Amino acid sequence: MIEPERWKVSRLDIAFDFLTPYDDCFLLPPPTNLKISRYDSTLYYGAINSQCTVCQYDKQKQLKEVKGIDSIPLTRIEFRFKPKLKPITEYGWEDFKKMQGYHFIPDTHEMTGLRCLLKSITSET
Repeated sequence: MIEPERWKVSRLDIAFDFLTPYDDCFLLPPPTNLKISRYDSTLYYGAINSQCTVCQYDKQKQLKEVKGIDSIPLTRIEFRFKPKLKPITEYGWEDFKKMQGYHFIPDTHEMTGLRCLLKSITSET
């Protein structure tokens, strides 16, 4: 077994699953000049080469297509960190503070104006 002091992390994903249909929710990013892009139905927040990118996708759809598993509605939010390489025992809150400021909105149906605005921001043009 390799001692934890010798482990190096090149990418670390922290995932949250919400029991909400993908089309009914939204992830509100912090008020910055964050790039939001879409690939198929997946939303990406942040540049691909940044220290932290966030991914929002339909986990129920992925489970069905990739593994043939029928599941309850699930939306997954993944924070994908590319931290500076250092021993795993030296990571602390500062390394993950980029998660701050994101808010999961579980039901956008009651916010018609906001729902339209969010769809227009994240739809392909």
